[in-house]
Amino acid sequence: MNSFTDSQIIETAKNHILETYRDYAYPIVPTDEYDHPLPYEPECVPWVVCKSIEVKDGCIQSRADEEWEVSIGVDWKWSRQEEKQEKEEEEKDVLLWVSVFAKDGQLYCGEIDRVWPKVITKKHS
Repeated sequence: MNSFTDSQIIETAKNHILETYRDYAYPIVPTDEYDHPLPYEPECVPWVVCKSIEVKDGCIQSRADEEWEVSIGVDWKWSRQEEKQEKEEEEKDVLLWVSVFAKDGQLYCGEIDRVWPKVITKKHS
């Protein structure tokens, strides 16, 4: 049985988030009136690009045998490229969950999940 310290586990999760999002970008996928994705050409749609990410404190939320769920707070700055202009957006105190597990004496990370606030307001047009 490996004995990793809490700080090693949290540090592993933080590094995984930084590595994942440092050069992260995603396309704004066009949708039909039912919110279903439509086919698109990547170079023909606007993209959202991660300009900066600041990883803050983390804590271990749950632990099982050789597996931990870690929550990490991040501040993000996104740049949205729309119609020949860039729009920057900041997101503060976003909570991400990372699963960390031990295998062969090493720590590895699984999925990163965003914890959405309980109340999500969706604009209806």
